[in-house]
Amino acid sequence: MKRSAFVLVLLAAPILCAQKKNPPLKEAEIEVIDPAVRHEAGRITVDGRLKNVGEKPARKLAVFYEVLDSDRNVLTRQKGEIAEEELEPDQETEIHAQMHFHARAVHLRLSFEDGAGRELRGVNAGPFTIE
Repeated sequence: MKRSAFVLVLLAAPILCAQKKNPPLKEAEIEVIDPAVRHEAGRITVDGRLKNVGEKPARKLAVFYEVLDSDRNVLTRQKGEIAEEELEPDQETEIHAQMHFHARAVHLRLSFEDGAGRELRGVNAGPFTIE
């Protein structure tokens, strides 16, 4: 009896360990759709759409525009907001931004934060080449 219980514990141990390994990663919360980043008349112009692909609403969504050099070092980081107070799951909104062009600017990357200061994960958030 003792021996069968011991064998049963040995057989069950790998199964229990495998279940506790790593919890699944959460899905991204904000997806960037159809981004366009251009250099026009001494300014960087950004156009695109954002979609909340998470399960919760994104309240007071802030968009951070990070201008990067050729080595992808941040030259400047500027903050913008969306027009909607709350972006519901599966809802989309447009973004339009302009900022000063830096001589060494090559790429632009987006990041996101809600009104509580919580960083939101992004999909297809760059870096994008400035055309």
